[in-house]
Amino acid sequence: MGNLYNSITAICVCYRTKDLVQTAIESFRKFYPDMPLIVVDNSAREGKCTRYLREFVNADEKTMHLLMGENVGHGPGMDYALKAIKTEWAYIFDSDTEMIKGGLVEFAELAIKDKIILAVGHLQLVSASGLGNEQRKQKVNIPYVHPAVCFINRLVYAGFPPFKYHGAPCIDTYARVHKTGQSKQLLLDIPVNQFVKHGWRGTRSFYKMKPWTNK
Repeated sequence: MGNLYNSITAICVCYRTKDLVQTAIESFRKFYPDMPLIVVDNSAREGKCTRYLREFVNADEKTMHLLMGENVGHGPGMDYALKAIKTEWAYIFDSDTEMIKGGLVEFAELAIKDKIILAVGHLQLVSASGLGNEQRKQKVNIPYVHPAVCFINRLVYAGFPPFKYHGAPCIDTYARVHKTGQSKQLLLDIPVNQFVKHGWRGTRSFYKMKPWTNK
């Protein structure tokens, strides 16, 4: 299907959200049954989510289950997987998403063509804290590819600050891109909502939640 399809690993981070992650990864598998997938499980204990993922992996040799020793959060979970994969590209999707139509990877491949890109997805403007237009007290001027559904070039990513927080896990990365004046060259907007439905529940359960960010 092309260079991007042949050089990509899917990544999903979750925390005790069995029902959500089941929908996320099984809907993804309907359209991309052969793409390597890593599920970073922050559950840190036996539970419904971990048991489901172990059963899923046993039946799907293309999927890897990484059970973390603690809830490291969304950003560190993505960063851990990005540093573990060997492919040039990662397709990242949240555990509260559902793929409703195929063709997203192929669409992204056509959009990228021969460009050197860091991130592809829904591009929006945020403040230095990663907040959107509702935060009128802060300047909203940093181009930010939302991590709910995105493609990341692992090699380009290695040259920028890593994904770190939970609520706005990519803010340090894209703030540095913005500071260097490379946002237009390295970030690409595509209509991911045509292919994936996002429920906005997040990548974790509401049990003993950590703060959204470290700021």
